[in-house]
Amino acid sequence: MRFDLIPARSIKGVAKVFAKGVEEGYAEDGWRRDTKITYLINQLHKKLNDFENMKDIDDDGLWNIDKVAAYALMIHDLLATNPHHDNRFDQVSESPRIALDVDDVVADFLGGYATKTGDKLNPYWNASYDLPSKLRDLANDEDFWVNLPVKHRPNFEPTCYISSRSIPVEFTQKFIQKAGLPCAPVYHVPWNESKVDVLKANKIDILIDDKPQNFLEATRNGIFCYLMDCSHNQDFDAKGRRIYDLNLFK
Repeated sequence: MRFDLIPARSIKGVAKVFAKGVEEGYAEDGWRRDTKITYLINQLHKKLNDFENMKDIDDDGLWNIDKVAAYALMIHDLLATNPHHDNRFDQVSESPRIALDVDDVVADFLGGYATKTGDKLNPYWNASYDLPSKLRDLANDEDFWVNLPVKHRPNFEPTCYISSRSIPVEFTQKFIQKAGLPCAPVYHVPWNESKVDVLKANKIDILIDDKPQNFLEATRNGIFCYLMDCSHNQDFDAKGRRIYDLNLFK
């Protein structure tokens, strides 16, 4: 990337805008957590309108065109890191198509597995040499899969569930219905195989998964992904896309 091509004076002006916000008592990343896209668009238009009307310098002494650039950067960052803040969807009565992984996103697989087998897995994705064989032993244990504890409940209705499970889909459907979760379509892919084809077939905008490899594959294929925080993915840097619950739309 040619960062050296960006005019230093312009960058300095934008930096002053962000610094001014902090001086006025706003948290450094408060706009990232709490702000909606349409608010930022409105502010961008307001400052651009002032600039077009020959008001180059705002009342606080900062350039209005620098504020336009700052709001544009905020919008780009929110679209990249928190797309659920994009309330432009509200204006066109459309919602993003969201796919949820099941194990350790909505179901507490780790807790259920430890209770069932007496084994507490270590905090890595490849947590046990015995895990593949034990999963094969559990593949036909309907009671285990249907009665897993619920870990997170979404405050939205997902488009579908896509889980890496080599078990009957009916087991997952029964778990979802018994737990009182949204009864969306369920898709299974074999353990450790890609979900990308299913994601694309369902035109998914956002995937929520706990496995770093699924996170990376989705992202590289143009599908936005959040990484659900779990003990086994703490060593992975999700670049601001780590979440801790399913309350996306507050």
